[in-house]
Amino acid sequence: MNTVTFGEYNSYSDLNLILSSKTIGSPSVKTSTIDLPGSDGELDFTEYFGEPKYSNRPLKFQFTAINPTTPFDSTVKNLLHGQKMKIVLSDDPDVYFYGRISVGDWYVNKGISTIDVECNCEPYRMKKNETVVQVAYGTADKSNANICPHFKLWPAGTVYTVASEDEIIFKNAKDNATSPGFPISGQTWVTVKFGTCGNYYVGQHDKNGNHLTSVLKTDTVYTFKTVSKAAFLRITLMPAQDSVFPFSYTNLMVYEGQDDRSYIRYSPITELLCDNARKSVVPKITVDKAATLKCNGTTVAMSANTTHSIPEFEFRKGMNKLEIVTADFGTVVKAVYREGNL
Repeated sequence: MNTVTFGEYNSYSDLNLILSSKTIGSPSVKTSTIDLPGSDGELDFTEYFGEPKYSNRPLKFQFTAINPTTPFDSTVKNLLHGQKMKIVLSDDPDVYFYGRISVGDWYVNKGISTIDVECNCEPYRMKKNETVVQVAYGTADKSNANICPHFKLWPAGTVYTVASEDEIIFKNAKDNATSPGFPISGQTWVTVKFGTCGNYYVGQHDKNGNHLTSVLKTDTVYTFKTVSKAAFLRITLMPAQDSVFPFSYTNLMVYEGQDDRSYIRYSPITELLCDNARKSVVPKITVDKAATLKCNGTTVAMSANTTHSIPEFEFRKGMNKLEIVTADFGTVVKAVYREGNL
């Protein structure tokens, strides 16, 4: 049996109404035209300010009730008439309409009552569940084999220089450089491979950040099997005292597996790709650390642990890109928005 839920009231289980018919009207387009005398056709400015806009849409329902009690009409009207509510159809439960409800006259014929309910609703049917897109800045794009962040994503040092994403240069032996922690998929074989290198440590840590084991290596290629509780790795570069400075490490690649692979640069996640339905919407953006974001040509700096709805970041129909311009490695950026279709 198909039913309609008005707010928190279901037409059958709460109001004892049986749905006889329904009409889901289409919203009319708000057009803006100018008819110029002496010329063919007319000038259409409907899309002058962007996408077409729509008027409200009508929803009409007819219900019946068998042998209703005397206060039946009053009960339905007290609960629904004049109220503005979410309206959900049982045959399309993942979306809702929102509008003002009008309850019509109550007709009784041979013990069967009929009542009409009309709704003046906003033009879009909205998804009940919000869409959530979340990324951690700098973490690996899953389509890339290299799982170790490139050198420009490592914490800043004092006596070494990050020459490029592929090269880090040490000025002397007084400092070392440690990568951000990067996850691995359980107990697995891992290969560490450099173009050029000196001393380096490979450390394994559990999911709580506790150190499990580490090993000092000098080989340009090192393959090993992770311990059972390892959840992520860290690479620490530590040039030997007798190295000739400046001393560089190049083309660091870490990947799961034992095979020999050609160098491919780490591909970090630096943006959110947010697919939106028909209705334009301003998302709620949350960051857990300070970050600078860009969308639709507008750049905004956000403080740590804040949520903002930024009108200039409006998501339009189709794929929308929210770029993370600057942030610390691992900064979580989340976009939450509700999609709507006609």
